[in-house]
Amino acid sequence: LYYSGSRFNYFYLKIKVASNFAEKPLNVAVNDNPKQPLRYEEGGRVFSDSTAISHIIGGPCLWGNSLDENSQIHQWVAFGDDLNTRVCSWVYPYMGLRNYNQKDVSNSRTEVERYLQVLDDHLLHNMFLVGNRITMADVSCAAAL
Repeated sequence: LYYSGSRFNYFYLKIKVASNFAEKPLNVAVNDNPKQPLRYEEGGRVFSDSTAISHIIGGPCLWGNSLDENSQIHQWVAFGDDLNTRVCSWVYPYMGLRNYNQKDVSNSRTEVERYLQVLDDHLLHNMFLVGNRITMADVSCAAAL
C-alpha cells in the first residue's frame, strides 16, 4: 500500500508508525472512496480517516494518557496534516505529479517556511512536540516532511 509518489504516502505512514509503536498488526486496505482512500475494520466498525485509524491502533502509547495531552497531540496532528498539504503543493510540480505554476509553488514554499518556523520555535525549547516522549504529534509532523 505504500505507493511511491502517491498521496497515500503521508496517510499510510502515520498508520504504519502507529502500528509499529503499538506492536499491533496492520490490516489496512485501499477504500474505493477517493475522499477516504484507506479502510480499517475493528470490532465490526469501519474507519477510513488516517488520524482515526492511527488513534485506534496507537492508543495511549501515541495519543497520550490525559485529555490535555490528547488535545495537544490532536492540535499538532492537524498542524502536520496542513503542513503536508503545503509540502505537496510545493514539491509535487517538481516531481511531475502536478502542473507547475510558479505563483502556486512560490506561495506554497513561503507557507512551508512559516510552518517550519513554528516547529523550530517550539522544538528550540522542547525535545518533543507534546510531553516527554514521542507521540502521534511528532509522527505526523515528521511524516509531513
